[in-house]
Amino acid sequence: MAIKFPEPPKASVAALNRTLRILALAPEAARVMPEKFGIAFEGGAPPSLPHQVYSLGLTDLLEGGGLKDAQLVSWRYFVPSSSPDVASAEVNVDASGGHSFAQLNTGPFNESTLTAIASLTSDSRVAAKTYDMCLLRIPALYVTAIWLKSGQPKEDILVPVAPVIPGLVAGELYQAAEFEDRVRGAARDKKPSPDDLSAST
Repeated sequence: MAIKFPEPPKASVAALNRTLRILALAPEAARVMPEKFGIAFEGGAPPSLPHQVYSLGLTDLLEGGGLKDAQLVSWRYFVPSSSPDVASAEVNVDASGGHSFAQLNTGPFNESTLTAIASLTSDSRVAAKTYDMCLLRIPALYVTAIWLKSGQPKEDILVPVAPVIPGLVAGELYQAAEFEDRVRGAARDKKPSPDDLSAST
């Protein structure tokens, strides 16, 4: 298999499981998450397909930076759900290396991510190398992409996930340099707000 899912830190998994147990057992859980999750979480099924999430700021792009400037912000997992919807959870990583539960969701992005991963695992263009599965976000541009890290940055592959901005095509495979050029162009075309320029996540 060409795509690997790295072993997450034990502290990240512990923070995730601790919160899922609390949500499954707490009477007030229905106010913060759909009741349909409870059955799956109480069953104790482990999270799956762990991957790192990186964030790239608009300022970095405007100053000529690129993927090397992306910061690790969280670990993301797919979690068992008794619902037809695909559920995911994120555990943040702070500057000191601490891990804290961040969010749980069942948005359509989860399904599209799984579909993209399944497609990539059988794609001959990635079969020749081994890649670590990561996720890249550029919040100021509303860009999210699967980031296949090869260990040789110039050979990394990025695959935008819908919805996408002009200049990118959802599901298309981009070499790192081309992807950087396209998002830098989008950054230059965007009129930045103070929040965009200061945001690092």
